[in-house]
Amino acid sequence: ELALQQQVAAAPVAAGERIRGRSMALEKTYMRLTSMPKAEEVRPLRVLKEAFELVLRRWDAERDYPYACEQLKAIRQDLTVQQYTSEGRSLSGFSVSVYQRHAQIALLASDFDEYAQCQSQLVHLHAAVPPALDQAAEF
Repeated sequence: ELALQQQVAAAPVAAGERIRGRSMALEKTYMRLTSMPKAEEVRPLRVLKEAFELVLRRWDAERDYPYACEQLKAIRQDLTVQQYTSEGRSLSGFSVSVYQRHAQIALLASDFDEYAQCQSQLVHLHAAVPPALDQAAEF
């Protein structure tokens, strides 16, 4: 994800501007990006929040880790390309919640590689988010 953040930071975007998602899809297949996505392929924050709730409900009901992991990675990617995980941008407590919950689910599924990805990003997020919004001690 660090490579994606560097790609986002280097992308030719007008000063002070960032991608604003326009996709209304609650579910999305995760694909590794090779270039910056179009706004039509990225979900805005309000849709990401609904998608996150859908993933958590389905996780609670079915414990389908491949589905949950793919959806959470797609949510994380949409947050990253819209710079909701970058210092100096509108960092959202929601980003912290997504990474924390994905880390917890990855541990339950014994997916230590995915847990490490989330934990690595959480170190940076916890440094930027007010303490009331995080559970830094848990991670």
